[in-house]
Amino acid sequence: MAGAGMRRGTLAVLCVTALLSAARLAAHPIHTTLAVVTHAPAERAVTVNVRIFADDLALGVARHPPRPVPRMAEDPTARYVASSFAIWNPDGTRVPLRWCGSRPQGGVVWVCMRGPVPRGLRGGRVLSTLQFALYADQVNVVQVGTAQSRKTLMFVPGDRPKPIP
Repeated sequence: MAGAGMRRGTLAVLCVTALLSAARLAAHPIHTTLAVVTHAPAERAVTVNVRIFADDLALGVARHPPRPVPRMAEDPTARYVASSFAIWNPDGTRVPLRWCGSRPQGGVVWVCMRGPVPRGLRGGRVLSTLQFALYADQVNVVQVGTAQSRKTLMFVPGDRPKPIP
């Protein structure tokens, strides 16, 4: 009897060890970003704050072809994010987003962009394709609205721009 109990205990320890090792190899098993798009009607402007896992961002920037993005800083992170996130005004013109910096926080990085939206966001469109070239299971969540009210949109590889409610 002691032998069977010992084997079960050893098996349990081996299973826990295997799970912990797998967890270390896959630092975060989900590939996702969160973009918070806040319209400030009084300022007729929009601020976009995007949260990206730091290691995923570094890989995306490293694999992104270096090409200029209009009105964007020469920072490679700025170019990568600007080429993978877009907002269109209700008239169909693309909102010219300008880089306003980045801030690391634990294992993630928050990046910031701002742009003018003279007619507001309602009736416009948004698209977030961050990390789609890297991960087939990438999911990007975009929360759009004002400080008082938000709508949530979700993007997966293959999605096209979605209307802003």
